[in-house]
Amino acid sequence: MAKHKRGEARREHILAVADRLFRRQGYTATSMRQIAAEAGFGAAVSGLYNHFSNKAAIFEALLISRSPYQDLFDALEQVEGETFDVFLRNWFDTLWPIFETHLDFLQLLFIELQEFEGKTLGRFLGGFLPQYVALFSGISRMPDVRQDLPLPVLIRTVASVMIGYLFTEIIARRALAENAPIPMSLGDEWIAGLVSILTRGMSDLPDGE
Repeated sequence: MAKHKRGEARREHILAVADRLFRRQGYTATSMRQIAAEAGFGAAVSGLYNHFSNKAAIFEALLISRSPYQDLFDALEQVEGETFDVFLRNWFDTLWPIFETHLDFLQLLFIELQEFEGKTLGRFLGGFLPQYVALFSGISRMPDVRQDLPLPVLIRTVASVMIGYLFTEIIARRALAENAPIPMSLGDEWIAGLVSILTRGMSDLPDGE
C-alpha cells in the first residue's frame, strides 16, 4: 500500500511538472528529458517510463486529471429553472465559479487542439456525451425554447458561447486588464447580458424585418 501511494505521488509530481512546462513553453518544446530533470529523475529519462509510456501519454493523463467536467456535471444536477431564461442565468451563476478555478485547463485545451487536433479531447469527452444529450434534451422541452432548433444546434450554440466567453475572459484578465477602454471581465451585468443575447438575440427589430 505504501509503495502504491509513493507511486501515485510520484506520478502526480510528474504531471505537475509537465503541466507547468507545457503551459509555459508549449508541448513540442518540452522534452521527456526536461520533464525527467525537473521531476527529480536527473538524466534518467527511463524513470518516467515506469509511469508513462511516452510524452503523449503524460499529456493525455494531464488533460484528464485537470478536467473540470465531472465537477461541472455534479453542479449541473443542482441547476433549476422552469424557463430557458431562468435556467441559463442559474447555469452561469452555478458554473462560473468552477470555470474560474480551472482557467489554466483552457490553456491545455489550446495545446491539445494545436498538437493533437482534438483527438485526445474527443476520446475522453465521449464519456460525457450521454450526459450532455440528456441535459439539453430537457432544455429543448422548456416552453420558451424554439422548437424548430435541432438538438445538436442547441447544444453547440450554448456550449460555444460558454467556451468562447471563457477564452475571452482569459484575454480580458491577462491581456486587456490595464488597456481595455471598457470593463471586460465577467460580472453580474455581463452574465445578464449574455443570457439576454442567448435567449432574445441582439436585434431589437421585429421578426421578419
